[in-house]
Amino acid sequence: MNFPDKIRVLFFVINVLIFPIATHANEITYQNLLKRNISTKVMNAEKMIKEKGLDRFVTLSIVVNEEIIYCHYEKENRSKLKLIMCY
Repeated sequence: MNFPDKIRVLFFVINVLIFPIATHANEITYQNLLKRNISTKVMNAEKMIKEKGLDRFVTLSIVVNEEIIYCHYEKENRSKLKLIMCY
């Protein structure tokens, strides 16, 4: 093997070894960032809901004939929900 062929083989081997490692590292980093951003957004949303007094509203979703139906309720007390609308 001459020198250019050795360089090509070395380049190929390096790519074969590094590509899966880099792909795995990117996936782990992406998943960690995704988890952190979602938990932060959920905490911010819960805080905003309580500040605005929106925690008295409840939204339930059910599947009927393979379609999702959303129903919005207002809590009058712990055991009673007043239906606002469904769509």
